[in-house]
Amino acid sequence: MAHSDEARMEHDRSAFQAALLYGRHFFEFWKSDLNRAVVDMAEIQPGMTVLDIGAGMGAAAFEAVKRDGVTVVTVEPTTFMRTIFKARVATRRLGPRVAVLNAAAQRLPVPSGSIDRAWMINVVHHIADLAAASAELARVTKPGGRILIVDEDFTNESHPKYEQMKNRHQNHGRHGHGGHGHGGHGHGAPGDSGPTNAGHRHNPDQEGHEEEHPTGAEEHPMAIDFDALAEHLKAAGFSDIQIRYASLAGVPTRQATAFK
Repeated sequence: MAHSDEARMEHDRSAFQAALLYGRHFFEFWKSDLNRAVVDMAEIQPGMTVLDIGAGMGAAAFEAVKRDGVTVVTVEPTTFMRTIFKARVATRRLGPRVAVLNAAAQRLPVPSGSIDRAWMINVVHHIADLAAASAELARVTKPGGRILIVDEDFTNESHPKYEQMKNRHQNHGRHGHGGHGHGGHGHGAPGDSGPTNAGHRHNPDQEGHEEEHPTGAEEHPMAIDFDALAEHLKAAGFSDIQIRYASLAGVPTRQATAFK
């Protein structure tokens, strides 16, 4: 799950505040079907170095490190999440293969051209400067590398938590503040309908059908237009950018896949 000091909300809360905030979704942060599905989509090969941005408690990272010879670099700006993640890495004695860094998508402490695969899961709606984050992703990704950006679409009525998130959105609107999302659990965001001429394409999901692109939805507090995101990725140097609105791990999602 990516963030920065310019992010739309404060993530580096006190341990007590963070425990209250994230405790409700503890098991989703610990392990989730969505994180597993995204790692499978990445098609990680033996010996690759992968990057998990907004890694939370490590749900996706621990799936990735199961692959032979894979090194996992993770960035997570929230102290509470990072502390639990580091403890899990230490308990499993994975220190040499899993790096847990205090950083955000806009400033990645990662060498240029060092990453084979990168992903963000329920994270992109936290990023205030998508152009900067896209440029950083392009900088660290190797030629031939791939990135995946996936957000659950809570504005889709088929999502199991649609009513819950709709009510939370309405309450936030009344009180004048947004919500949160992190590492395999977060808030979706509506986008404009239809593809643009940004040099990217809309692809069907694995079952051969594409979910209807959401239209007319009330703007979410953390709205992300994935077609606009594709524009940023293209400007940063990615090619063959694919946008999908499809079911993944049983929930509707918005997906962007881009190749370097």
